[in-house]
Amino acid sequence: MRVFLVLMFSFTVLLAEDFKFAVVADCQYCNQPDRGSRMYKSSLGRFQNFVDATNGQGLKFGVHLGDFIDKDFESFTPLLKISKNLKYPFYHVLGNHEFSVKDELKKEVPKVLGMPSRYYSFKVNDWIFVALDGNDLSFHGHPKGSEKYIISQKYYKENKIKSPKYNGGMSKKQVSWLKDILEKADKSNEKVILFSHFPVFPANNHNLWNDKEIVSLITKHKSVKAYINGHNHKGNYGQKEGIHFFTQKGMVENVKATYSIITAGKDNLKVKGFGAEKDQTFKLR
Repeated sequence: MRVFLVLMFSFTVLLAEDFKFAVVADCQYCNQPDRGSRMYKSSLGRFQNFVDATNGQGLKFGVHLGDFIDKDFESFTPLLKISKNLKYPFYHVLGNHEFSVKDELKKEVPKVLGMPSRYYSFKVNDWIFVALDGNDLSFHGHPKGSEKYIISQKYYKENKIKSPKYNGGMSKKQVSWLKDILEKADKSNEKVILFSHFPVFPANNHNLWNDKEIVSLITKHKSVKAYINGHNHKGNYGQKEGIHFFTQKGMVENVKATYSIITAGKDNLKVKGFGAEKDQTFKLR
């Protein structure tokens, strides 16, 4: 009987380590006519469906991986009204379209989304989640003529960037901040998942300007288990040195609400796909 109770306790502890979170990308709502396969206006209804469907799933949190809106600052209002009905913490990552607003309003974007800063981290159990800002260096993330805009122009030219201008990059300051987080996570034996709008692997037209730099950094750290992003509406997947690079398919180009619920377990990440997204299991290195 005593052995049975010990086994039951061990099993309970194992289950307690598992938790679920949701990822959704590129809602890209705007009150404008559809263009090609992009259904801007009806994306609002799909986001409502996402909220309704996930509220009863016992999630620890959810995260939108950028491009919450397509354009215009007022597009945030109806989405945030729906977000208030969420029954779990909901985080945001900045996409390029978040900054398709007037220059004077760009500094207000993180604030309206309830973000503590443009890039940040949070913790659940022994997992660290890092929200990166791929618009740190960009032509859209800062007002034209501003110091950061000029720095971005110089970076793009001097480094002979081939990645399109609608993508962006991470500054030295942010990369240093990320490196510090990963070094501490390695030492404390914690697991890390990175969230970004822009992919970094495999090679793709949507990738971050300094994708190779970021891949080189994160593959050196045993704590990093996955890099999850949006931006490429078709989705994508790659694996490098045991790290899973998962691109969540975009909400705006799919008729059904498209998102994933991911279970973080001891040995793997189980992706349950909804809408156009498929089920996958990622074994942890």
